[in-house]
Amino acid sequence: WEDIAIICPNQCVCQYEPFLDLSIARWILGASKVVQNENEEQEIVENEVPLESEAHAVGNPYMKSVTCIIQAEMDTRSLLGSLPQDLHALTLLSSGATHRVIIYTEDLSPLSELTTLEIR
Repeated sequence: WEDIAIICPNQCVCQYEPFLDLSIARWILGASKVVQNENEEQEIVENEVPLESEAHAVGNPYMKSVTCIIQAEMDTRSLLGSLPQDLHALTLLSSGATHRVIIYTEDLSPLSELTTLEIR
């Protein structure tokens, strides 16, 4: 769900997201804990609670997540500067018009809570 209390740039979606919904959870917890065998049918339950062992590994089960679309000729420095500084997970999606996405380390330093960065 999107939180209206989070100030978010127009080209981004800012929300609190369950840690287990982030793609990085597969790497941290191991793919077998996040995704069962693809050949098995599984029941989808929207209100699942993580196991206690997973909760300790994850810490806070909800993370402040931001997903942004990077378009051609976009100033990524100003975009990163306008993000909530207490976000935990940042996903940057490159549009087909962008040839490269340049991120400077110093632009990420104000994001002191950032634990996950994905560029696609």
